[in-house]
Amino acid sequence: MKRFFVSNLLFLVFVNLLVKPFWVFGIDRVVQLKMGTSAYGMYFSILNFSLLFSILTDFGIQNFNTKMIAGSKVLASKYFSNLFVLKCILSLVYLGITIFISNCIGYNLQYQFILVILILCQILLSFVLFFRSAITGFQNFKQEAFLSVLDKLLMIVLASTLIFGSFFGTKLSIFNYCLIQFFAYLITFGVSFYFVKKLNFNLFNAINFKIVLIILKQSWPYALIVFLMTIYYRIDGFLLERMINTEAAGVYAKSYRIYEAVNNFSYLFSVLLLPMFASLLSKKEDFKDLLRLALGLMVAIGIPSILVFNSFSSTLMELFYKSPADDVFGVLMCSILPVGFIYIIGTFLVAAGKIKVLNKIVFVGVLVNVILNVVLIPKYGPKGSAISSLATQSIMAFLHVLVLKKYFPLSIKIISFLRFLGYACLVYALIYVVNSLNFTINSWILMLLIFTISFLLSFIFRVVPTRFMYNKLKMT
Repeated sequence: MKRFFVSNLLFLVFVNLLVKPFWVFGIDRVVQLKMGTSAYGMYFSILNFSLLFSILTDFGIQNFNTKMIAGSKVLASKYFSNLFVLKCILSLVYLGITIFISNCIGYNLQYQFILVILILCQILLSFVLFFRSAITGFQNFKQEAFLSVLDKLLMIVLASTLIFGSFFGTKLSIFNYCLIQFFAYLITFGVSFYFVKKLNFNLFNAINFKIVLIILKQSWPYALIVFLMTIYYRIDGFLLERMINTEAAGVYAKSYRIYEAVNNFSYLFSVLLLPMFASLLSKKEDFKDLLRLALGLMVAIGIPSILVFNSFSSTLMELFYKSPADDVFGVLMCSILPVGFIYIIGTFLVAAGKIKVLNKIVFVGVLVNVILNVVLIPKYGPKGSAISSLATQSIMAFLHVLVLKKYFPLSIKIISFLRFLGYACLVYALIYVVNSLNFTINSWILMLLIFTISFLLSFIFRVVPTRFMYNKLKMT
């Protein structure tokens, strides 16, 4: 199972490295520069608002579906058509509630026009993720990897014609930028629909309301946790625009988009781990080695990422946005490791059915994040939101570890903590030496060199459990 996890993780990361960085840094960044900070800040705020209630399109169905299929293929065919019809109904509910609330908070006609397109994008994306959850449940990770980048690949093609030429005689604007995202999601929806049909699922069976009630009863805790997590992940951009202005939201968006792109790789861990943890737990097989491996890899990647992004923040911000580095970028990047721990441990706890306790700690995260944002934004602006995010993610990661240790007999040894600390100190020393020597080579090459050496050091310090990996590979 560990070898399966590593090989598929490498393939998934490789595919995403080919496409998603180009989307974020080659397309979305250019859009930010061409639109201007204020205009992009408006888009960023509306996007975050559209995401706040997007869980209504899913209601925990995606996680429920992945776990169910991984545990029993027989149940999958019985439930899937009912899940599909239920999602159609929930999507209409999401559309109505989001538009209603946008009227209540005073969105003007221009804001609402953009909001409707982004709502449709979220509905299509929700169905794509739903279909992908079925594909992941069957552990067809090659198809999952393809679908994970298809929408961005299509957006790159469409947005390139808009940015560097013309798209049917139109020019770049927030409306057109949202429109190409809609078409990209629509095509991805069609492809993912085709893949699911090949799994012999019948999507259009008559709905069984008894089954629907069972699904809603079992999935609402999943929906609640996703809703709460969405609030503390997305509320900052919305609050900045409402409490200050679109300019402040745009400044925050510059750093946040890079931060979000980096955290996407933590999300990839969870995509692979959920069906694997669900399968291991349903068969009552040992899960500890896989969990240690995932956490070790996250530390091996997260620590150098935090140190490198902070050390080269001026270079990166100048390169990407032609602007000097600000405190927002450095503070946000420090959240990479706690977010990674939340994804991995949270995924395991979801697979283990510890949803109620997860909801409690995520609710704490929402309270902390909203209170900190309301207090810090008026005083520090975008930096206040970054501080709020770091504090929230750190507290959440700590609480996830406590819950894991409480419910499962996992030993956390002092030697492991010392290894992590020693590894962090050595990576910091490496970056300090590199900066002191004033190399004249390209900064990208320097960063790649630091990442490569750091990853090798993680094996030497046994941050990644090499003995477990070697034994498992030898057995297979």
